[in-house]
Amino acid sequence: MTIEGLPNLSTINAIFWAYVLGSVPSGFLVGMLWQKDPRAVGSGNPGSANVFRFISPLAGVLNFLLDVGKGYLAVLLACAMSKESLVPFLAAVAVVAGHNWMLFLKFRGGKGLATSVGALSYLSPAAIPAVIAVMAILILLLRDSNTAAAVGILSLPFYLLYVFGWAQFFAGVFWVALIVIKFWPDLQAYRSGRRCLF
Repeated sequence: MTIEGLPNLSTINAIFWAYVLGSVPSGFLVGMLWQKDPRAVGSGNPGSANVFRFISPLAGVLNFLLDVGKGYLAVLLACAMSKESLVPFLAAVAVVAGHNWMLFLKFRGGKGLATSVGALSYLSPAAIPAVIAVMAILILLLRDSNTAAAVGILSLPFYLLYVFGWAQFFAGVFWVALIVIKFWPDLQAYRSGRRCLF
């Protein structure tokens, strides 16, 4: 992956295009079909949950599928661009970063969960039910879906460590940090007593 400690061109390309792909504003584009801007309704988040709640359930499902597709395609392209084992995981981090801070929406974005599902669908499909199981248990304990998602996603790096190794673990730490940052207002709301079961 490196020449004298520097990333090679294929690694840089994979990360760059993953970020650009993540920046494709699925929620905004889907909202246009319903003649609504997700940034102007609900939480103002252009992710699939806000679109589902405040524009249309069908729009939310479509947005979710497109966001999953972004994550999957980013990792697929990274594997085609580089044979290095860590590069697809770096691409997963980059596509989530792109989704959370979209280049085409003045760096506004979603929370990265659907895009993470897409990336994991390629990297390790078994991680999805494992992490969802942790989140489901936390929902029962905390009675708050947003907090459960933010805390439950912390299990992902440990899954990556168990299955792949330390390099993937540290990539996973950066990955989940990008998600938790976006959930931070929800965590603060939970601490103040507000609950959200969906």
